[in-house]
Amino acid sequence: MTATGTGIVLRFPAADVLTAAEDAAAATRYRTFFDNPPPGPYLVLTAQYGIYLMSNALKPEGTTAVRAFAEGWNEDTDPTGYLPFCGVIDFLPLNAPTEDGNTLLEALRAEAAGSKHLVLAFNRDFTRYTAYIG
Repeated sequence: MTATGTGIVLRFPAADVLTAAEDAAAATRYRTFFDNPPPGPYLVLTAQYGIYLMSNALKPEGTTAVRAFAEGWNEDTDPTGYLPFCGVIDFLPLNAPTEDGNTLLEALRAEAAGSKHLVLAFNRDFTRYTAYIG
């Protein structure tokens, strides 16, 4: 993650994100977070013991969720003090349409090869972000 003049940029290896996304897409039961999570499969952006996108697939007790860590923010790093808050930050529904008419899952499947990343570029006050694969 890097700080920019406009905010914070998180870069997730697209192949790792696709693994988490496929795990969520294959699930028949989902973990829920808070009272009104989005329906169906999604990725959970979380800052806690690293910064990562996590599948919302319901796993057996004692099993770790499939996660994709942001570059430089593995499970041994502490984002406290760098981000305005920690914990669950947002949900990225896999079936929601993107600007080009595909879903996030379709875009990841098409673009995950090579050294591409899912990039989340946040504004200065961390209230909005733009997501793109690049």
